[in-house]
Amino acid sequence: MRAYFKKAIPDENYICWLAKDGEYLAGAGGLVIRQQPGSFKNPTGITGYIMSMYTFPGYRGQGIAGTILNKLIATAKDMGIHSFELHATQEGEPVYIKNGFLLHNEPTYRKHETLII
Repeated sequence: MRAYFKKAIPDENYICWLAKDGEYLAGAGGLVIRQQPGSFKNPTGITGYIMSMYTFPGYRGQGIAGTILNKLIATAKDMGIHSFELHATQEGEPVYIKNGFLLHNEPTYRKHETLII
């Protein structure tokens, strides 16, 4: 992960927002900028993939996740990104639905090959 962030943050391919309460971390969220061929819905092909959203238990229910989500989206929009995607836990779904995300019922298939180092 260190190698990824060392490159992605200066290259502006990753955005992160943190919520703090004094010296304590209350929550965090990140956005990876993905580039692929364009489509009718997303002509630029650039998508902001929202990930690693987390609010510490003692801070939940105070709007922190929604604030971080909106800051990630606003920052990305300032960079010209207008298409967003995420995978949600059941606990996180209400935050995303409240902020305009819709469930996309397209099955996701994954295959992870074994990597030998």
